[in-house]
Amino acid sequence: SSFMTLAADMDLTEIDPISFEDPSKMLALGLELNALDFLQLRVGYQTNMASGSEEPALYSAGIGLWLGFHLDVAAVVGADSSVGAMAQLGFRF
Repeated sequence: SSFMTLAADMDLTEIDPISFEDPSKMLALGLELNALDFLQLRVGYQTNMASGSEEPALYSAGIGLWLGFHLDVAAVVGADSSVGAMAQLGFRF
């Protein structure tokens, strides 16, 4: 809808690693709320469903602003307490 976007993405087959990584079969879920015409709020979840994988699940939250330019800031927290952040700046012309 114009207020909310819900997304899901899943690998249908398990992917074998090239070297020493875990196999992967990713599942990702996300929700974006269009709070105002210039403000979007996002939350997400991602996990590796492959057998033998020891990767932690990831939880994310972000905010997007449109003020003549696009600014997007997000944070990611792993189930093992790992933390990450991202910022992106974009222009439309």
